[in-house]
Amino acid sequence: MGYLFCMGLVIGGAFGNIIDRLIMGKVGGYGGILEGHVIDFIHFTATIQGYPVFPYIFNVADIAISVAIISLLIFHRQVLPEGVDEEETKSDLNSLDESRDISSNQKRVGNNT
Repeated sequence: MGYLFCMGLVIGGAFGNIIDRLIMGKVGGYGGILEGHVIDFIHFTATIQGYPVFPYIFNVADIAISVAIISLLIFHRQVLPEGVDEEETKSDLNSLDESRDISSNQKRVGNNT
């Protein structure tokens, strides 16, 4: 579920930025379809000892994408499960085949009586 949530944030943020690019020129009255730009409306400047370091300018779509990527990087062991060994997969498939054989034999025995 965590992986799906993070991917939902990435896709949602990407679609938000794409929609801005596609239609904001028409909505804003400065161009047509496909002539828009992403609207970045959150602006602040980080300062260290009174000197501006970097002006941060972003929007909600950027926040969603950044939170999802950072969450995947930090919590990748919990969000993305480890790969399953081939031996475990083979044993699971063998047990599934055996259970199918047993159930099909039971059906045959039930039909013959």
